[in-house]
Amino acid sequence: MIVEKILYFFVALTVVIAIFTLFNAVVYKKYGKIKWVKFISLSMLFIIAGIGLLYLVHYFVYLPYVNGFCRLIDNIFRAFLKYLPMFSLALWFIGPFVLVSLIIAGGTIIEKIQIKAKYRKWEKKNQPEVTTENEEDTISNTEEIQFSLDGAVLTEFKYESIFGLQKAYELSKAKGLQVSKIDNGFVAVYANKIGMNDLANLLNENNIPFEPLPNRPTLTVIHPDGATSVTVKESLEKLKGKISK
Repeated sequence: MIVEKILYFFVALTVVIAIFTLFNAVVYKKYGKIKWVKFISLSMLFIIAGIGLLYLVHYFVYLPYVNGFCRLIDNIFRAFLKYLPMFSLALWFIGPFVLVSLIIAGGTIIEKIQIKAKYRKWEKKNQPEVTTENEEDTISNTEEIQFSLDGAVLTEFKYESIFGLQKAYELSKAKGLQVSKIDNGFVAVYANKIGMNDLANLLNENNIPFEPLPNRPTLTVIHPDGATSVTVKESLEKLKGKISK
């Protein structure tokens, strides 16, 4: 029956919209692997609920009085279709849906391109060029300001770049505390308590004053006269705010 198929369509559409909404709420602009576990688990629940609703719709439309009403609507709709050419049907019913879908898809693509262009323009304007240093140069630079990096992973990343900070955060989750050389000190990123303790030991060994470190993924800028910490989440939000301006 046509009524049954229409109800099936709305149930399926509701599940798809729910999954897209869930993606925006749980995955988009979120960090860490747990977001995918939540997204997949809840998506499976939505799909199972949708299948249950489909069986419920099938049961509902075949109830005695409901089935008679659905058959009446079905006969009226079929009679209407006999007098309407298929081209007109497609033009009036399918055409607007396709047009709106194309407009939404086009707008989304244009928005993504604009965001990418803004970011590249901002990065080109604000980020200094990073020169690749060999291991000997890195060691000599660290010795100049008398920092001990025992137990730390010395790497290279742009902490004032969204992608650079995300890269350091992902590395810190897999390999521990990440430390990078900057003009007059270091910048460090940790993702867990082990990395936090490693950084605290590094600062203590070099007699660098610092406030209590947050027990969350954190970015710390280290200078000989002190260390300043801010969470990775706050740093990323600030960088995204600069790009959107």
